[in-house]
Amino acid sequence: NAAEALFELGEWTEMRSLIDTAGRSARTRFDHGFVHLNAARMDVTQGEFALAREHLDAVKDLFGDGSHVDFLRGLHEVTAEMALWEHRPDDARTAALDGVSMVAGTVEHILAGRSLILALRAHADLAASSRDRHSSPDEDAAVEGARHVLATAETFERNPLDPSRSPLPESAALQAQAAAELARCEGLHDPDGWGAAAILWEKLERPYQAAYSRWRCAEATLLAKGSGPRASEELRAAHEVATLLGARPLLTEIELLARRARIEIEKATTAEEPAAEAAPWQHFGLTEREIEVIRYVADGLSNPEIAQRLFISPKTASAH
Repeated sequence: NAAEALFELGEWTEMRSLIDTAGRSARTRFDHGFVHLNAARMDVTQGEFALAREHLDAVKDLFGDGSHVDFLRGLHEVTAEMALWEHRPDDARTAALDGVSMVAGTVEHILAGRSLILALRAHADLAASSRDRHSSPDEDAAVEGARHVLATAETFERNPLDPSRSPLPESAALQAQAAAELARCEGLHDPDGWGAAAILWEKLERPYQAAYSRWRCAEATLLAKGSGPRASEELRAAHEVATLLGARPLLTEIELLARRARIEIEKATTAEEPAAEAAPWQHFGLTEREIEVIRYVADGLSNPEIAQRLFISPKTASAH
């Protein structure tokens, strides 16, 4: 539909206008469902989570009887993405897999690509969290879960992650992103895989997905101790798009990664701009990097773990 196309093309202002217009003229249950589901999707990607929950509750009230698979699939997808941005990967996994189950065995399975990707992303986040906690059983379970997601996709006659079986133009990009998410889940750092996904999304003129992939590309580059300039370039490109879209959750993650890696992604303050007020910790003579180390120490991380988080050597972490 028109709203979906506007979202994918990054024309989010126009999409908001379309939703508002549709809301004023909504008459049927499907009209209201269209308005609430698309508004929820916009709210999640722009960080308005409280508003998104209200819209999702309205969709549940309208279609909770299971009478329309497409609306319910969309409900699970938006719920999963919100949980991911809120760092609730367990809830995200559940919602995404519910979305996949909703379309399995129906003609709608060809549209399950987004649900499958969100499920893989949730498993990758769970695996990363397990590694931070040194929980090998939980990590193994997350990796096995991700592989099961891909195995489920293989059972679909028109697997949306396989461009040889799906007629959808985004299948190649979905396939590349799925491979990159699986590598992330397995603890592998694959900047080239993420870079390939970003290029494919850009060819389709899908800026939001491309920006997400470039953020992950920068992260993988840094974790692999790769080129600093490449990581900087990827982060700046992702930051520019996320800023233009107003994609605040993604923007927050990009800026956090840039700060951890000490990558400058915004213009420096000009002479005409007022200087920012000093942060409280600056009065104690501590640097921002030292404060970051203290926060991780308070979280119980070791020097090697802190070093990996901040992309510095264990010796430097110890000195801080």
